[in-house]
Amino acid sequence: MSLGWVVAVAVALGADAFSVALAIGLSGINKKQIVRLSLIVAGFHVVMPLIGLLIGQQLGMAFGDAARIAGAVVLMWLGLRMIWHVYRPSHQDAGLGQQRPRSSLAGWGAYALGLSVSLDALSVGFSLGTVEVTGSTVLIMGLVAGAMMASGLILGRILGTKVGDKAEVIGGVVLTLIGIRLLI
Repeated sequence: MSLGWVVAVAVALGADAFSVALAIGLSGINKKQIVRLSLIVAGFHVVMPLIGLLIGQQLGMAFGDAARIAGAVVLMWLGLRMIWHVYRPSHQDAGLGQQRPRSSLAGWGAYALGLSVSLDALSVGFSLGTVEVTGSTVLIMGLVAGAMMASGLILGRILGTKVGDKAEVIGGVVLTLIGIRLLI
């Protein structure tokens, strides 16, 4: 498998992570969360293809639609929670202009997000079982996805500070729409 092919697949897999990250970054995110989410997504983009390789191509065909639906539901849930927090802020969110932690992305929410944007990597793992794959292949996929996640979060954060509080609603709507698109 050529390096060009591996990078092309990695960028294609990272595109979902980038678009989701851009939406999240718009709503306000701190540097620690950028690093954490980027590492989680990178890790899932390494682990999911490996799981796909282990399970095999036959099971991949059976779970392909279920994985897509699960990812869509998680993204819609995260998006709706972001919108909800704008209109129903908790007492902790009262500070204006602060980069507050995303409660929907704290704890298990970050892992749910990482899993949802990495489910397509599981399907790619099923396909990779048919070709010769090295450890560097999945590491490249993880590194590219993590870098695309980080760049989307950073770009979204920069744009979000210019747009203000409405950016969180925009980010929530975008995540919800991405989830709906996955269902269609």
